[in-house]
Amino acid sequence: MKTPRIIYHRLVRLSEIEKVVVMPIDGIELDLRMTRDGTIVIHHDRRVQHGNSRYYWIDRLTFKELLEVTGDTFTFEEFLKAFVEKVSVKRQKELLLDLDIKQPGMEKQINLLLTRYSIRNVLVCSPDVWVLKTIEDAFPEAFIGLTYYPLDKWDLANNRAFRYFSVLVQYSLKPFLFRLVRRRTKKSDIEIASLHHKLVNEKVVSFLHQYDIQVFTWGTDQEKRLNQLVELGVDGIKTKNPDLLSRIIGDHENHR
Repeated sequence: MKTPRIIYHRLVRLSEIEKVVVMPIDGIELDLRMTRDGTIVIHHDRRVQHGNSRYYWIDRLTFKELLEVTGDTFTFEEFLKAFVEKVSVKRQKELLLDLDIKQPGMEKQINLLLTRYSIRNVLVCSPDVWVLKTIEDAFPEAFIGLTYYPLDKWDLANNRAFRYFSVLVQYSLKPFLFRLVRRRTKKSDIEIASLHHKLVNEKVVSFLHQYDIQVFTWGTDQEKRLNQLVELGVDGIKTKNPDLLSRIIGDHENHR
């Protein structure tokens, strides 16, 4: 049984960073979106709510308008600046920054920011292989992860190919698995499959591991399911409860 990496997700306030980095984690997931005026922000959902009434799409707001709606949204650059200034160099090198790119068109800016702040331990995930290709061409040291969860409707809302692909494969993992293996046989490596936990089973993990593709999973903090994922030998689990997952991993290691 492998010991999975613990990836913390849902960092909602920049002030939390010093508290988060001392948790029993191996990385931090950041959901990246871009405003209408080209500012990359960290936010899980495509839409935000003003008070208890109207919803707004992040990509249709300027950053100033977004701040007026939310009051506390922070940018990717603000995170990187705080990460470099407030986290020890040793801890920076240990932590994997898992960048979940929620829409296309910001790859060049992401590459520039990673270079500016000398960030090297990076995993870039997206459901769009062209986004990943742009990243890996410009930032070859990044790990590359293809994301798959067909019921997610936030991603790449303006990408017709993605929407069409989602409809085609919503009942089967086979096309997704084929895309992973095909890219590797063409010497263009997808190193990680980022899957919703409901799609992960023994057969899927075994198949991907045959091709040296790691399995990262997300979508649950239920103790029973986390135990199952650890037993399946996944390589990484994204969680809001790293203390619980750390205890579960410790229990499995003690019973080996």
